[in-house]
Amino acid sequence: MGRGTFASIGSPLRTRRNIILSRTLPAVPRTVPDADGTTIEIHASLEAAMEAASAEAVLYIIGGESVFRQTAERADELLLTRVEDDSDGDAVFPMDEASLERWFERTAEERGAGMTFTSYRRRAGG
Repeated sequence: MGRGTFASIGSPLRTRRNIILSRTLPAVPRTVPDADGTTIEIHASLEAAMEAASAEAVLYIIGGESVFRQTAERADELLLTRVEDDSDGDAVFPMDEASLERWFERTAEERGAGMTFTSYRRRAGG
């Protein structure tokens, strides 16, 4: 996640590895896990973060917009939540619907209270 996303959440996501990208915060190597397995680390570049996480089977990119822009075309799968609201958010996913459909196929969609959760898988050759 980007520094702004981390700041907006206010604390690390519990029970998981939190990798933060920041050009302004000092680099921090992976911390020792606390009692529930939570760790934090800070990297100055996407390349450094990807190298640090190279042994992970699955990575979840949770934003913000700059991180989405740097990673969307590398993804094998997308799990998108669309909030059906005219909120004052300042970050958007970098692909419009036409781009999504060109590179990914929709595999599932579920509508909930004020949101839609959609899964996509990269098309063969995409």
